[in-house]
Amino acid sequence: KMAHFKKIGHLDKGDYWEFLRMSTLLDEIIYDFETLHQGRQIEVITDKTNSSQFKIQYNNQEDKYVSLNPNNLFPFQSKTISRDNELGLKQILKSKLSDIKINTILPDSVLNPQYYIDKGYKVKVIVEEKDEKSTSQHQSLTDKQIDLLFQTPLVKPSGDSITLSEIDAEIILLDFWFMSCEPCRKGFPNMQKLSDTYKNKGLEVIGINFHDIDKKENVVDKLKENGILFSKLFSTRSFQNQIGVIEFPTFMIFDKNRKLVYVGDGHSEETEREIDAILADIMSKE
Repeated sequence: KMAHFKKIGHLDKGDYWEFLRMSTLLDEIIYDFETLHQGRQIEVITDKTNSSQFKIQYNNQEDKYVSLNPNNLFPFQSKTISRDNELGLKQILKSKLSDIKINTILPDSVLNPQYYIDKGYKVKVIVEEKDEKSTSQHQSLTDKQIDLLFQTPLVKPSGDSITLSEIDAEIILLDFWFMSCEPCRKGFPNMQKLSDTYKNKGLEVIGINFHDIDKKENVVDKLKENGILFSKLFSTRSFQNQIGVIEFPTFMIFDKNRKLVYVGDGHSEETEREIDAILADIMSKE
């Protein structure tokens, strides 16, 4: 594949990912959110003595620019530009890459547990216990994580802070999202519909974002232009790790006693129906 690359100057999509998987590790990811009309032009590197840059276009909403070391053709940095033409947004994802050892032949025995037992490793058997408090087939939160979620200050688009414990609402629906998450954006219209439907009945829909805090005003203003008006709060990725949110979007519903009654992840019509049904059931009992 490397000879093929040198000859014609590009890799097919599948070839590139296989090459990248074999030769690099992801060191650092830098998010930079901008609107399309504020976007910068991407300059193609032409100094072939230092690096070569290639553009890989997947579709009309995503381009990837990969900079390669001309001596060994290893990628050392990449830039992905994702666009949402409906919302008029652009997300730039920059990645720094470093070389790792390749072409190392490992014995088939590394796939056998006995290989590690012979080297002195101990076998730890993990038995997954059924959590009776689990609210759905998805992940749940511990009491400590819930307390942390409600007591930790979150940042408003204005820069002020507030805790969820200060929210005056009968029911709270949390939507964990970030701007370059397409499934998150697709779920916004239903979240807004739920907010409009149940606002007067005590529901507060709140979007929590761990990725775009540095661009919070820009992000929220753009969503408002597209009719997405429910509340947005921001925090850091370290806080995300503390409360254990690993999928986006993730939805959580807390009743008036702040008991977690639902956790779901991913956007689908089934997820929307689940949330609609749970909220309707809760409201009917009030």
